[in-house]
Amino acid sequence: MIGLGCKEKIPSENKLALVIPLSGPLAPWGEACKQAVTLGLKEKNRALQLVVFDNQGALTKTKQIFEGLINDKQILAVIGPLKCSCLESILSLIKKNHIPIISPGCFQEFPQSDGWMVPILKTEDQAKEMALFLNKNYFSWAIFWENTPWSEALSQYLRETVHIKPDFSYSLNSYDISSILPTLKRKKPKAIVCITTPVTGAFIISQI
Repeated sequence: MIGLGCKEKIPSENKLALVIPLSGPLAPWGEACKQAVTLGLKEKNRALQLVVFDNQGALTKTKQIFEGLINDKQILAVIGPLKCSCLESILSLIKKNHIPIISPGCFQEFPQSDGWMVPILKTEDQAKEMALFLNKNYFSWAIFWENTPWSEALSQYLRETVHIKPDFSYSLNSYDISSILPTLKRKKPKAIVCITTPVTGAFIISQI
């Protein structure tokens, strides 16, 4: 497993693969992920070459991409896919070929075995990391969450744990947030937290 904050010198030919949906209904979610990873590499590890693959959020396309990645010896690790179903579709390839993977959009936990791992944070741990990030940077933020028990519980945790109260908090009842966009733009929070499924998140991000 690689760390994006590693200070060791890495040969320039080494690559980090990013497997995300850049077309189809989840494209906005994939674009947001691409921007985040690109920014992280620029700040922490410029020696790694980022190689981006569009899996379209589809199982077949995801498997095709990973079948190609296993033959590329310059790939150090893979970020993605974002959907749990896509990740499940290539678990056998991961196990057989020992591919280090981080799947940031997957809510499920997958087993670890000799020589391979899928290091996915539990949803609760993701919330803790987000709270630490917001408290450390101490800037304005807004939060959206779906009308489901798990997202409501996590949003409540963040609202209680982050020192600065959110400028805007909203429970989503639909994909359409046009009615609240004027308020959101007026307040101009520096961070927006969306506690949603990937599909809902894609619709929200596309409107923001």
